[in-house]
Amino acid sequence: MPPTVPEMLSMSQTQLDDLFTQAPAGEIPGGEARGTAIVAPGTTYSQDIANFISHFAWQGKVFDPTSYRLD
Repeated sequence: MPPTVPEMLSMSQTQLDDLFTQAPAGEIPGGEARGTAIVAPGTTYSQDIANFISHFAWQGKVFDPTSYRLD
């Protein structure tokens, strides 16, 4: 089972690197996504920073799998 956002926020940078290096590539998502900024991973400030960025700066992303070219 993949880790939750709170679990990822508590991971160290090395643990996050390992997680994303070892994870298989998934399908290209479609539609809107909120996302979470992971800043200062593994510190007690990571969740507070993520909340601040989400509230004041992060606009999210919109994915359109039909617009991606793989060549």
